[in-house]
Amino acid sequence: MKKSWIILFLLIIVCAGIVSLRQGLFPFAVPSPAPPGASEEVTPPPAPPLVPEADATAEPKPTQEPTPEPAPEPTPRPLNDPQLTDTIIDASFFEPASEQGTIEKAVYLTKDYAFHQGYDIEKNLEIYLPYGYPEAGQYNVLFLLHPRCLDETYWFGPTKGYRLDDGSYLNVRLQDMLDNLVQRGLCEPMIVVSVDGYPDYQSQINHVTNAVYPQMLKEFRNDLLPWVVEHYATFAAGTDPDSLVAARRHVGVLGCSFGAYLAETSFMVPSLDLASWYTLCGGGTVTQQYVSGDWNRFPADQYPVDLLYFVEGEWDDLGPVWSSYEALSGWTERFTRDENLRFLTALGSAHEERSWLTAIFDSAQVFFRGVD
Repeated sequence: MKKSWIILFLLIIVCAGIVSLRQGLFPFAVPSPAPPGASEEVTPPPAPPLVPEADATAEPKPTQEPTPEPAPEPTPRPLNDPQLTDTIIDASFFEPASEQGTIEKAVYLTKDYAFHQGYDIEKNLEIYLPYGYPEAGQYNVLFLLHPRCLDETYWFGPTKGYRLDDGSYLNVRLQDMLDNLVQRGLCEPMIVVSVDGYPDYQSQINHVTNAVYPQMLKEFRNDLLPWVVEHYATFAAGTDPDSLVAARRHVGVLGCSFGAYLAETSFMVPSLDLASWYTLCGGGTVTQQYVSGDWNRFPADQYPVDLLYFVEGEWDDLGPVWSSYEALSGWTERFTRDENLRFLTALGSAHEERSWLTAIFDSAQVFFRGVD
């Protein structure tokens, strides 16, 4: 009887162990394999964390713009030694260059300074901009003044008849000559401004000089130079008087025939503080009155002249201009011959465009050299 109870007890323990194994009550329990054909139960992946929805009324955060790279400083083209001439210009300078500048027409506002009527006057300009403008950032400015009874279209308008040594004529353009000088590294890239010296058409066709000289005397200082500085990339920091004076070594004036007298009386004498390079071709007789009177307002140590260049054709009337040139260095210490005071005789030239183009050809190569 006792053995029977023992056997029964052992059977109960074995049955309890089998049940425990099936219910996974022990860590070493192994689940029973699924019967054939039955699908295994797959545990789903955990749900992603909840992200709160964006508030439609919230202000969008500004996108930070990338900081732009600074523009590289333009590399100036090195200047070659000048190829000055006192005779004929090589014909290759009048062929179209591969790097060509442009001509712009412009209108600026000035006043009637000649007749004191107080009304405004619109005047025209033609402006040469060198190839690549405004790549260099800052440019010297050369003002060109025409012969009598002409206007701003003279220099960059119809072709000029350039007389060759054999008496024939070559139709040439000033723009081509300037383009070649710049491209060959013979002159600084510069802005060249062709000016109308007359206040109105009647003064032009009748050559009313008593209207021209007082007009340009004030117009250059008050209106013309400030307008160019405001609209083009020059060395002047602004149009105020101090900025214009500070940039005077980057301004030049060149006049031919009547334009030479205009350059002398209405630009150089009263405005020595605004420009320091001057060429007078086929005219212009600087008198002792200027030296002892007008220029006293401009002390030589504060307003030095970089160059006063006289150019006369060999067959022109050299007398009065040569006399001025010889006397100037004796009248004032402002000028030293063969340094900032020079005289060129254009061989084989008369009072004509051949000598005037020679004046521009040489002056463009000499002006502004060595000026920072």
